[in-house]
Amino acid sequence: MRTVFLSYACEDNDVPDEQSKGWVSYFDNCLKLDLEHLEDVKLWRDVRDLKERGIITDALRENVRLAAMALVVLSRHYNNKQYTEFELTEFFDSRKPDELATDLIIPVLPRPLDPGQIPPPLQGLRYIPFFDVDPETGRVEPFYDGYGKFISEKYWDAIREVAKLIDIRLKGLREEPHNATVYLAAPGVDQVTNHWRVYKELESQKCQIAPIDPWPVNVDKAKDHFGAGIKSAAFSVHLLGAVSHSARRADLSELTGLQLDMAGARQKTDAKFRRLIWIPQDLKQPDAAQQALIESLEDGTRLSSQDELVRGGLEMFKEIVRDELQQAAGAKAPPS
Repeated sequence: MRTVFLSYACEDNDVPDEQSKGWVSYFDNCLKLDLEHLEDVKLWRDVRDLKERGIITDALRENVRLAAMALVVLSRHYNNKQYTEFELTEFFDSRKPDELATDLIIPVLPRPLDPGQIPPPLQGLRYIPFFDVDPETGRVEPFYDGYGKFISEKYWDAIREVAKLIDIRLKGLREEPHNATVYLAAPGVDQVTNHWRVYKELESQKCQIAPIDPWPVNVDKAKDHFGAGIKSAAFSVHLLGAVSHSARRADLSELTGLQLDMAGARQKTDAKFRRLIWIPQDLKQPDAAQQALIESLEDGTRLSSQDELVRGGLEMFKEIVRDELQQAAGAKAPPS
């Protein structure tokens, strides 16, 4: 039996009364239902109240070390706990020499989180969000607010994505990739959900997707990491929302513009390299840096003849991405 270990801070499962169900308990129950179709897989978590110090035991150590994968519920509480630090350390230390531990960890976020509150080993990892951010008001809209009060249909989509990712990674599925590598630029905090939707589309097309998680912690090395991803790609995809900074790195405050410019630099050495840029049609009140970036695109000063700038629905933009993939595949096809 392969075990997926669920790591979380007890505060993220708090309830106001005996009739309510905490966020983690509800997530645990729902995900178990979606994992039932997988053979020989179980989800396990320590259900004790770990708020008391000194409660770490050999049994917890053994369960963490024997786990095939880890799910981490990230929150402002997670990085401040003795037992969560213990769980991560034990999980990393128990991996085999040929295993990359970060490939076996899936972070989930119930709500947006200051990047500085993410444990260093997990910084830069792609996570599955259980929330949207209203681009007009900046209001956070959780898919599930806890205690059973409200559940969005998007919650079940996110649960299915977690189960799918567990399935892929546990089975070690490595489908034959598409001929193209695509650079999918890391998004601003308000475009996390749309970024995930495009990522899923590229996965379904069997693409190789850059940049590879996790990003280096050092800023200069992170930029080099992005540059290497852009260099390997046939084209780049950029989703521009109202926020210029990343949801994962506080020290890369104008991340959307940085990646766009790095991809533009690639164009100067490769006339075939294209940037596909999407701006939501109803975008309102972007921050100052993002507003300047969008204006420079719309007036043409930051565009090249190879670029495609799209304002409209995301589904329409995904169709343009699919067309670009077909052209990239055709360009690499051997002559008949």
